[in-house]
Amino acid sequence: MLIIEACQEFCVHRVHRIIVREPQTGDILYLLTIKRVLQAIHKQNRSLHFAQWLSCPIKDSGVGTWDSAIHSVSVSDSLDDVASKLLSQKLSSLPVVNAEGETCDVVTKADIATALMESPNPQVRENK
Repeated sequence: MLIIEACQEFCVHRVHRIIVREPQTGDILYLLTIKRVLQAIHKQNRSLHFAQWLSCPIKDSGVGTWDSAIHSVSVSDSLDDVASKLLSQKLSSLPVVNAEGETCDVVTKADIATALMESPNPQVRENK
């Protein structure tokens, strides 16, 4: 995926993050955010090669940190475990993977807050 294509995805689908996968295996390589793209665009905008840079593959662009392990959660993880991971790792979202290790969704801090507020159990709302 090219950076310009990622920008189009952000706009067309009105999302703030895109899961970047390894084409052959489908493994998660990176969770690309609008913030990272904008930071990189701001940095590159001073360059004469800005238009060329927009057409290069995301991994080659230097956007984000590709050397870190991707944090994820399983579809079977509890809300408490997911919330703990989001908070302890200072993350705003996590890819959700199924039993086969395939990405099936993304969970955010807002999703956890909504789930807690919509819980029919008042103790859940009071204790969390």
